[in-house]
Amino acid sequence: MEKPSVSVAVRFSRAGREQIWCETLDFEGCDDGPADAARLRRHFLNDLEGSLGRTSSASSSAGGGAHSGFGGSPSSRRHVAGTAPAVQLRVVPCRPSCPQVEVLPVQGQGLAAFLERSCREDNGIFQLRAVFDRPCSGDFVHVPIAFPGFTSSGGSSGSADPPVALVEQFELALTATVATLKRLIQERTQLPTDRCILLHGQRRLHDQVTMQRATASNGTGPLVFHLATGGAYVLLRREGQGHREPCGPCSLTLLLPRCVQGARVRPMKFDPRRSLADLLWSIQAVSGLPPAGMRLTLPAIERRFLASDGTESLDSLGFWDGCALEVEHDIIQETHHGDAFDMPLEVSAAGNASSLYQSAAKKLGLADASSLSLFVGKTIISNNAELSGAPLTDGTVLSAYISWSLQLSISVLPTGGMSQVALAARFSAAAPSLATSVSASSSASPSGGMPGSGPDPLSQPLAVLSSDTIAEVRERAIGALAASRPDLAVALRGSKVFATGLSAWTEHASECKSLAALARLLGHFAPCRDGARLSRLGVADGAATHLVFVPEQPLLVEIEVRIGGEKRVDRRLRVPSTSRLMDMSRMLEQDLRTQPKADRPDIVNFDCQWSLLRADASSAPPAAAAAAADCSGSSAAACSTSTVGAAVAALAGVVASGKRRLSGSFGAASGVAGEGGPAEKKQRTADPLVAISDEEFVGDLHAAHPARQQDLERHYLCPISYDIMTDPVIVVGSGNTYDRKSIEQWFAERQTSDPRDPITNDLLRKQSERRLVPNHALRSQISEALRAQVDLRLVASIGERRSRGRSLGGGGSASGAGLAPPGSAADGPDGVSSSLRWCTSWLRGKQD
Repeated sequence: MEKPSVSVAVRFSRAGREQIWCETLDFEGCDDGPADAARLRRHFLNDLEGSLGRTSSASSSAGGGAHSGFGGSPSSRRHVAGTAPAVQLRVVPCRPSCPQVEVLPVQGQGLAAFLERSCREDNGIFQLRAVFDRPCSGDFVHVPIAFPGFTSSGGSSGSADPPVALVEQFELALTATVATLKRLIQERTQLPTDRCILLHGQRRLHDQVTMQRATASNGTGPLVFHLATGGAYVLLRREGQGHREPCGPCSLTLLLPRCVQGARVRPMKFDPRRSLADLLWSIQAVSGLPPAGMRLTLPAIERRFLASDGTESLDSLGFWDGCALEVEHDIIQETHHGDAFDMPLEVSAAGNASSLYQSAAKKLGLADASSLSLFVGKTIISNNAELSGAPLTDGTVLSAYISWSLQLSISVLPTGGMSQVALAARFSAAAPSLATSVSASSSASPSGGMPGSGPDPLSQPLAVLSSDTIAEVRERAIGALAASRPDLAVALRGSKVFATGLSAWTEHASECKSLAALARLLGHFAPCRDGARLSRLGVADGAATHLVFVPEQPLLVEIEVRIGGEKRVDRRLRVPSTSRLMDMSRMLEQDLRTQPKADRPDIVNFDCQWSLLRADASSAPPAAAAAAADCSGSSAAACSTSTVGAAVAALAGVVASGKRRLSGSFGAASGVAGEGGPAEKKQRTADPLVAISDEEFVGDLHAAHPARQQDLERHYLCPISYDIMTDPVIVVGSGNTYDRKSIEQWFAERQTSDPRDPITNDLLRKQSERRLVPNHALRSQISEALRAQVDLRLVASIGERRSRGRSLGGGGSASGAGLAPPGSAADGPDGVSSSLRWCTSWLRGKQD
């Protein structure tokens, strides 16, 4: 299954060459931003030292080939590695004039959330810069270049402060000239060298000036970059779908990658006389994928094409009518070749934005600009806005989207079960027959929620725009539910959003009663990014897409930590309901290492096995039966591990109970305490453990095995409804406290007849006597009491993770740090139990 990930591109200058380093980091589910940022920096430094070869240079050699790695020869890489430079990874600000901060998330903030908030994003790739503390050798020098944050007319937006400059670091040889520096600037920013001016203070630097002379008297201040243009020199980029209508006498079938949401098999017309470059734009119009990152394959003849291939006609390349074309998306290829697809555009720095829209439409080949939407990062430039306040700078990427109206359906999967908000998805551009058939299937389909619950449709389909982001779609859904379902609207804030095909959802919606079932249906548990736009995700006409919202509820989990079979310590962790137990193992390991116990042995290779106490799992079906029920309608391969593990755990329990009966009978015959003896009573009263897989979600476990809640103070309950007060208020006339909803309903029913206080029965005739004042102190007490309630109780058995060779060779006990294999323990009941525990661990994949 796919994991949540983030892709970054780090641009930097080293040894006189402009280079790019790309990386995709997979996350384990917990928001440990500082650790992930350190991991990203560590990977960058490892590749910089030449130990890995996953990167390629953005610059070209004299022969036209791409450089691989971070430098030229291995000797130069060893020289760079020997210097061990200190490096900072800094963001490219998402808006001009925003600070260029270092990638340092705070504790509890995920790396992806940090980057989405502060970093510029190009087609899902976050743009970073690497800043070194010193050059790679004494023959090179660092040259900082300041790019003003705004054009001169749009500078301060009403502020007297000077515009913030973006400072970029370049490394050149001391003998290199200003002309060489300008070429590096063009490689990084795409700004034309023949129109750029570099200033040293108030003095212009000519192209023949060397870097040694340019930096000798400049001190630590940067050189200032200016571009000779009347307004702003921006880069126009086609984004999303709908920029053209594919046409031609032939048709093919597109096989799209997983990053495209909705239908992944789509038909498309094409003209075999057109070039491959023209076909790339048509594929973007249908799928939303950027052409720079496309890799095309004709499976029938096993021939591959890249976006950088020649301009030959499609028929000469082997395309034919009715062929199937497999499309893949490569972010590294997109990073290196994406600049070639951007179109330079000079725009005015003042006046109405309608002139900008007309110029952009003409550049894009659109006859009408009414459907066009222009964005700078996450900020839209309105058609009637004033350009003097728009965030337009030299080198700004201006993203062009085609916008049209959509009507989407959503479903909400709260912790504990499915509550469908709607099961009918009707796109406004689709045929009327589709709406009728989907509506009929919606009324006939099962709820998919908790037993006895039915579909809860919206009064109207959710109206969105194809250029809306996932965050904007969430806000529209919250607004649509605010009046009818305020509780659900509150739960949607901060929720994760998943997209799936409508046909697959209609068929399997009744099976999605848990997070694990949703992950099996999707084939992954990677949510859509909040900043991703629907058109970029492939959600458009004919792509019947269904959105599933998963609220993220914080749960307090009490963990009984056992080492060597003995209880050592209790820990409480507050984790999101969408986390898996393998994610919580990381959090527990970090918690135990930061807050160690004196009697805890030092565990190097941390291995955690999760269990439930039999008392906590008594209300649930047996483990094997529960696993089989959860796997109904899904593939056997997806559930084989958890089912076999549960079956072996059940077998271990049967053998253990038989062992107790056997040892009791032998003990009675030999004069030792047998049935009913003290040893037998101690074993009988001990709570056996029910093993659970670390693939389980915390929210699913909380829904199936919620911890018994402690009784709260009586004054936390509303005297009218006897429910816990969510908004306690004081009645001015009596001084008594009630829940706002209950007391308002009480007074509404008795406003004219007999408005009395429910407790004291005092008559409250005046409106001022019935005035309600919030009881903030009591509300805080209730909130703290609820936060202290344990939602789930688990047992974590901690031990050393042993290698297979060591386990097979040693005869360690199962109660020690590791698990012994079959046959290595001594004969008798303890050896049988050890073998069964080793077998259970091996089947769950815990042995190395």
